[in-house]
Amino acid sequence: MRVFKSVATVATSIALLTMVSVSEAGAQVAATCPAGTICLYTGENMTGRMATFTWGSPDLRGQGVDHAIWVVSSHPRGMCLYSGYNYTGASSGINETVTHGFRVSPVSSVKPCNG
Repeated sequence: MRVFKSVATVATSIALLTMVSVSEAGAQVAATCPAGTICLYTGENMTGRMATFTWGSPDLRGQGVDHAIWVVSSHPRGMCLYSGYNYTGASSGINETVTHGFRVSPVSSVKPCNG
């Protein structure tokens, strides 16, 4: 019985350490998006290639993040994301700070919504 308790205790400790490590990793990645910018990622959950923007880009191929699918934002103004190049196609706006990000439809251009 004592061996079983020890194994269970070790397994619980490993699980708790794993959860802490995952949480810390997420916080570190979110911290890589500078204040006042919007960050676009090519992979889910802030993975893949990342590019930061203050003013936007008409063609995300130039920054290596064409068809970005994850966004984190601390931009002071609303930013609009477009499915096409040169601010064309379907669009969506982000008007708030999003520190842990969320999935979006593939993005090919981005700019401030009012500019």
